[in-house]
Amino acid sequence: MKPERLEPADLRARVSLAAEAIRASSKVPPRVGWIAHTGASPLADRWKGEARAPVRSLPGFPSTFADATFVTASLEGIPLAALEGGPALHGVASPLEIAFPVWVLAALGVRVLLLTAAAGSLDPSLAPGEILLVRDHVNASGLDPLRGLSDERLGPRFPDLSRLYDPRLREAARRAAAEGRLPLREGIVAFRTGPSLDTPGERASFRALGCLGVVHSLVPEAIAAAHAGTPLLALAAVTDAAHAEAPPPSVEGMAAAAEAARPRLAALLARTLPEVAA
Repeated sequence: MKPERLEPADLRARVSLAAEAIRASSKVPPRVGWIAHTGASPLADRWKGEARAPVRSLPGFPSTFADATFVTASLEGIPLAALEGGPALHGVASPLEIAFPVWVLAALGVRVLLLTAAAGSLDPSLAPGEILLVRDHVNASGLDPLRGLSDERLGPRFPDLSRLYDPRLREAARRAAAEGRLPLREGIVAFRTGPSLDTPGERASFRALGCLGVVHSLVPEAIAAAHAGTPLLALAAVTDAAHAEAPPPSVEGMAAAAEAARPRLAALLARTLPEVAA
């Protein structure tokens, strides 16, 4: 049985265990790591040589990943490793546990980390079903996956976050969107743990800080990517509207908006990944 909690002192050993197990079962080292908070990858139907493993079968992973799946595959000749269906902070997971797969992917040698997630809109012009390219974030949770972590063999104690969302990768995404005539907004997201939705005062505060959307995931992994030295591209599917007169979002409505965004996200990623993985 896997340990229930992941402690900072155990991180390096457990990352090594997980990476060794994945490496032993994968023929080609991945160039792209992908953490899909929106569920199954929108490009899963294009993957070749797909191998899926329940994360509960992989040593080292915290038990909070029991329902997640680890996938290795090839997309247009690009070897990738993806995690689908990981836990959320509004469950029982700690920020360190949420970010654990980032260090595993870094140990596997990925050149790029891709994060896809859902976001609530803070701007009436940013509608459900649209894609938001994350330029920066405001961590409104006060939580940091690096707290208590001092093993510099994994990364620096105080990583620089000033260029966290890689400018080169964002430019590649913008170029791919323009070439494919795909709508794409770029902006800052606010991070809260959830599961409660935002109060009017919180939304007004986030807008005043220049945020276009709110996420309940993505940021712990982004911080871990900076710590691991892995270039990061983050995209969020907008799942609810910002209009004051709009009814409160329902789980069903947000799920429908995320599904509506899948074709647009798939088209954008299909054009972006070959360039960012080169």
